[in-house]
Amino acid sequence: RSALRTQKRLEQIAMVDAPSGLWNKAFLDLQMPPFMSLARRARQPLACIVGELDDLQALIQTHGQDFQDNVIKSVANVFLGETRTEDVVCHCGNGRYVALVPSTDRAGAANLADRIRREIERQAFCSDVGAVELTCSFGVADMLATDNLSVLDAADTALVRSKETGGNVVTLAPGNPGSKDYPA
Repeated sequence: RSALRTQKRLEQIAMVDAPSGLWNKAFLDLQMPPFMSLARRARQPLACIVGELDDLQALIQTHGQDFQDNVIKSVANVFLGETRTEDVVCHCGNGRYVALVPSTDRAGAANLADRIRREIERQAFCSDVGAVELTCSFGVADMLATDNLSVLDAADTALVRSKETGGNVVTLAPGNPGSKDYPA
């Protein structure tokens, strides 16, 4: 039993992103199918928020690795502070965060993403040369926006549009008006 407990604990550790303390991409990949299946079966909304820190690589080159670690952890805390217990928040590396938000439609997820965006923008991150302002771009999708994509892919596409417009914005994936998954 001890060996099984140890194995289970090691498997859980393998699913945690060390710099942020959040779940990692492997955990997200395992959770996405059951979340989508449950949302379809229960005819409940499921939203996905993808956020990516703007110009993180340039900031790391200027301020160093310790600054990056501080930023990744601080932004993780912002996500955790704004999301609910039932939401799944992951850090997928390189300043990219994903939140699965069950029982939430596109508008509710967009409001949540904007609260997170404003809180990140409001914070001053400390570096060797003083406070550094940081921004984050977001893509938001829900089950109605998926069409032939996963909800994560639809949110990723919306994130690309956010980045193309200059960043520090929340962009919604367009809805699929023919979908009968749940009421809009």
